[in-house]
Order: sequence, then structure tokens, then C-alpha cells
Amino acid sequence: MPAVRAVLPDSAGHAETTLLAALLGAHFNTDTAPARSIAAVGQPAVPLLLTMSGSSNSRERNRAYDVLSQLLVFQRAGSLRKPLNSQSESAALRALLRGLRDPNIVCRREAVIGVERAGLREAVPALKELAATDPDAGRSGNGPLRFSVRGLAAKAIATLSKEP
Repeated sequence: MPAVRAVLPDSAGHAETTLLAALLGAHFNTDTAPARSIAAVGQPAVPLLLTMSGSSNSRERNRAYDVLSQLLVFQRAGSLRKPLNSQSESAALRALLRGLRDPNIVCRREAVIGVERAGLREAVPALKELAATDPDAGRSGNGPLRFSVRGLAAKAIATLSKEP
């Protein structure tokens, strides 16, 4: 993986898209160096991530929400190799916000973490609804409350409320 990541910044055109598709299909944990490397590419990653966010495969959606959130963080920091155009930034934001309604618990958790990471204050109303009504309340063997969708949503609301 490090060798592939080293080539990524210098690849161009279809080779870059093919390489991104291969990396996104590879196994990696969310919020890791490979995920951040993919996100840092910027604009070329957006079409693939948007496709993944609409996939019927929950693993692909989960990864997409993670990388989309990191992409938005890097965009706001001005550290993308290829900055997003306004349409791509808006589409990435909408896809991440849609993730808050994902039917899969793990995907919703990742989307909540992602909107908090990206500082998306516009997500607060949806987060409030999740904190109050999401079926993942830290019961039924889904882990303790702090790792549930409800618990993560409450934490995200607190974080986003503190941000200037």
C-alpha cells in the first residue's frame, strides 16, 4: 500500500482513476493513512466516492462516508492535491448528509462521525433527530451507548455547538 500511495500523486488521467478505484476497493480501516491519502487526492476521487455512497454494498458506503468527510476537511484546509469544484464539494456534502439516513447501523455511525469530523453544522437538526430516535441506542448487542448512533450523534451535536 505505501508504494501505491507514493505513486498516486504523480499519476494522471485514467491511470489515476484506475488507481483510485483499486485503492478504494482494497481493504483498509476507516480513518487511517490509506483513507486520508485517497481523500487528499481531491477532485478525481469524488465521482468514485459518490458512486460508492450510493452502492447497495454497505461496506462501500461506509468507506465512502469516511473518505468523503476527510475530503471535505482537506478541502476546507486547502490541502487537496486537486481542489474540489463547487459542484463536487456540494455533492460530497449532500452524500455525507444522506449517510445519516443510511439503513445500515455501521454506515450511519460512520456518517455521524464524518459530519462531526468535517464540522458540518448544517447536520445538527438531523443529528438531534438521530440522538432522540435512532434504533441504535446501545442495546441489543450493538455496543455501549457512546458507540451507538444515538451516542455518537449526541457527541457530534456537542462538538458542532462548540465550534465558532
